[in-house]
This record gives sequence, C-alpha cells and structure tokens, in this order.
Amino acid sequence: IVLVSLEFEHMDNEEIFNNLKKILIEDFEVEEDQITLEASFADDLGLDSLDAIDLVIILSNTHDINIDNKSIEKAKTIQQLMDAIQAYLNK
Repeated sequence: IVLVSLEFEHMDNEEIFNNLKKILIEDFEVEEDQITLEASFADDLGLDSLDAIDLVIILSNTHDINIDNKSIEKAKTIQQLMDAIQAYLNK
C-alpha cells in the first residue's frame, strides 16, 4: 500500500487527482494513460467492488478520509470519487 503523506484537505483538485492516480497505479496496477477524470472504475480501469472497498480503506488509512458506503457505491468514475472527497472535506 502506498502511503502518501499529504492530507487531502490541504490539496486542490489537481493534487487530489494526482494522489488518486498514484494509488491506482501503485496499488491496483492501473496503467497511467487509462486514468482520466471520466474513467469508469469498472469499465475503464477494470476495478470491481472489492477494489473499491480497498481504495476506501487506503484513503481512510493514508488521508483520514472516511467516506460513507453510499457515496462510494455512487462513485462510478474518478470525477465522482473526487466529488465525494470534496463533499466530505466541505462538511
């Protein structure tokens, strides 16, 4: 598991995207050129629901982000996950 020291709350959208990209590449072996804001976790990146749970655990452990399961289930793309992260941070 990649440990990223920066906290999301101090990052802009580009930095959040870059950190998500790093996690996807290093922990889920996703090819960098597949990772776009519009990329579907299932269709484009080949991730399943267990991978989504692992991603949430990594975000929780590395960035103290605890997004509820409903928000994760709704997030089908990287942009939607970033929106869920932003909503969490703006609470």
